[in-house]
Amino acid sequence: MFEHHQPGSAADSDTATVVDVVDVHDGRGCSDRFGNGDVRGLIDARFRTRRAEDAEFAKMLVLLDDQGVTDTESGMRTSGWVAARWNVPERQVRRRLRVARMLLTRFTGFHTALSAGTVGWEHCETLVSVSNPRIVDGLVELQTRLIRVAEMATFARFEQELRGIADLLDADGGLGPSDRPNRLSFGTSLDGRVHLRGEFTPEIGEPIVEALRAGIDRCRRQAQHDQETCPELVIADRTELAAQALSDLIRLGTARDTGTSVPTKPEIVIVWNPENGTATTSHGDPVHQRWFRRIMTDPMFRLLTCDTTGAVLNMSTTQRWATPQQRTALNVRDGGCVFPGCETPAPWTDAHHIIHWSDGGPTNINNLVLLCRHHHQVTHRHNWTM
Repeated sequence: MFEHHQPGSAADSDTATVVDVVDVHDGRGCSDRFGNGDVRGLIDARFRTRRAEDAEFAKMLVLLDDQGVTDTESGMRTSGWVAARWNVPERQVRRRLRVARMLLTRFTGFHTALSAGTVGWEHCETLVSVSNPRIVDGLVELQTRLIRVAEMATFARFEQELRGIADLLDADGGLGPSDRPNRLSFGTSLDGRVHLRGEFTPEIGEPIVEALRAGIDRCRRQAQHDQETCPELVIADRTELAAQALSDLIRLGTARDTGTSVPTKPEIVIVWNPENGTATTSHGDPVHQRWFRRIMTDPMFRLLTCDTTGAVLNMSTTQRWATPQQRTALNVRDGGCVFPGCETPAPWTDAHHIIHWSDGGPTNINNLVLLCRHHHQVTHRHNWTM
């Protein structure tokens, strides 16, 4: 539990003013609520109202961020505080705050149009998404034209026009490595399947594509050979062959340490709880039973069985930094930063002593927690205790 001791301050939940703009359906049908008349006018009015509320909310969000009160009183950045208080994804709040700040500082014409209901929040998000530092000034000068397009054309047409203008303004592209739009995202779904999505510039993407093409051909030849041996086998389609090729490439790349020729140690930890028969990764993602037996035959995976003995986890005060074994246990137990509302994953956290090591706090698992760098600093502020 985290507490901020500030004399004379009231609890946040006691002083907050909540403005709820969410409609609650009362269970009646549309005809009972609105009659049988034309509801198009009601929908038009609702869109205008919501757009005006989006514009007002943008101002409030930026004002809250400028005040910094969520950090000083709650230890949370604005996006983290909003996400925790209203149980929404923090990444969405961060994106909304970024768009709001751009509307109030650069694209003021769009903010005015949003207040009037002639453009939507989606137009503003798309505009900000293409506004890199090289072209933002040009887009600011073209606001009037872009607003007219947004008012008169479909959203798809607006997006096409906007991206065409952005391409013209940024014909030469970025010159530095930081400007290269290389992106790779990944995550695990509820059924345990892993999803990858990437976008790369040609100098990075083309070698990847060529390596995958060669891997696909290799996997297809192997599948054809297997089918000749066993005709019942079916050759997978290209997408499945591509997935297998990517897995093979990763295994080849991590098969050994090229500097020492020593095989790499297993880095993927599967946590097994014998009490309820469940398995998870060290990051807390579930491993379904239908995958468990197959996974554990792979030498890249290491099984960690939960127990309560505390063996090799307790290092007393002779060791200040958490050991790799302790980090593994902390990753499993905490899953990420433990500060309320923070969504920072375990690999981006520090191991923090609840009782500071300088005050005699031991480097034991029950005196360690995971905190992101920002909240690690928060706990070291004056008048903060954990």
